[in-house]
Amino acid sequence: MPVIKQHYVPRELLRNFSCDAEKKRINMFYLTDNKEIENVDLYNQACEKYYYGEDQRLETAYSILEGNFASALRKLINGHTDLTNEEDAAVRVFMVFQLNRTPEAVKRTNSFMSETMKEILRSATTLEKSIKEHIDDFYVTLTQPHDYLFGISLDIAYTVSDLKMSLLENPDETFIIGKSPVFVLNPFLYELKYDGGLMGIGSKGAVILMPISPRYTVILYDSLVYNCKKTNGKIIPSNTDIQKINYCQFLKTTDCVYYFKADVSELKKMNSDSYKYRNTDDAFSKKINVSKDEKRYFIWTSYKQFPIIQQLDFIRLRESAYRNKLGPFNSIERPTLAALRLQNEQMKKKQEDSNE
Repeated sequence: MPVIKQHYVPRELLRNFSCDAEKKRINMFYLTDNKEIENVDLYNQACEKYYYGEDQRLETAYSILEGNFASALRKLINGHTDLTNEEDAAVRVFMVFQLNRTPEAVKRTNSFMSETMKEILRSATTLEKSIKEHIDDFYVTLTQPHDYLFGISLDIAYTVSDLKMSLLENPDETFIIGKSPVFVLNPFLYELKYDGGLMGIGSKGAVILMPISPRYTVILYDSLVYNCKKTNGKIIPSNTDIQKINYCQFLKTTDCVYYFKADVSELKKMNSDSYKYRNTDDAFSKKINVSKDEKRYFIWTSYKQFPIIQQLDFIRLRESAYRNKLGPFNSIERPTLAALRLQNEQMKKKQEDSNE
C-alpha cells in the first residue's frame, strides 16, 4: 500500500523524545500560539500528505536510509559510540539527507536561488528598466524540490566523511528537537570573522549537530581545527551550550519543537527571541567585481547566519587553526575533501575518456 503520511523527521527519531511508555505520545511547543501542548499523537508529527509525491520513489529511498540508521541510533541513544563502519557511515549519510529533506530546506533553497537570480538580473545590461524596477518581486520556486534536494544530498554526502563523530551528553535530559533537527555551526570561521557563509558542511571548522534524545546529541566536527574535551568518551556541554543548541532548534524549525521535559518559560523566551530571524529572507546575495572595468564579476550568495555567538564552551580552537589566512576569495574547503574531490574528478574524466 502507498504511504500517504510521509514524514520528513522520522518517527524512529521522534520516539526518543516521547512522553509515554508506549512511545506514541509527545510534548509539543507550538510557536504560533506560544504555548505547550502536551501528550499529542506522535504519528501525526513532522509529516504531510504525499510530502515526497504519490509515486513513492523518495519515500522508499528515505525509508531505506532510516532503516540503515536505526541500528546505529539504538546504540547512540544508550550512550554507546562503538559503531561498526557501516553504522558510522549510516549516521553520517542520514544527517546529510536529514539536513536537506525538510520544509525549511525547501524554503531555504528557493530563497537561495531567488537571491542569486535577482543579482544576475540586476547585473544584466540589456534588461529593460521597467523590468528591473520589479526585480525584488521576483521569486524562484522549484517544481520538484525534493528530487532536487535528494540529488544534492547524494552529491555532497562524502563531505562529512572526514569529520570526527562524538556524543554530547546532557544528564538533565533537556535537549529538544524541532522539525529541522540537523544544523551547522562554524565557531572557527566565526572567530576569524570570515566574510562569507558559515553553514557549509564542507568548510574548515564545520560543526554539525543533531539531537537524538533528551540526553544525547550527535556531533560531527573538524578535528583538525578543534579540540573537544571529553569525559568517559562523551562531551559534556555546559548549561549555556545546551541552551544555545536548543535555541538553534527554534531558529531552524517551521512551527513547533518537541520535548521530553522543559522549562516552558525558557521555551517562550526562545520563541520570542527567534521570531524575527525565522520571518526574514533565508538568503542574500551580492555582486563582487574582480576587474576594474566591472566586466568580470561573480555572484556571491549565502544563507543568513544564526544570530548567536557561535563559540561553544566544550570546543577549543587548536593553535594551528589561528595560522589560517582567510579572506572572501580564499577557498575554505577542508584539505582532505579537496584531495578527494580532485581524485573523483580525475576518475570521472578517465571513465568519460574510456567511453569515447
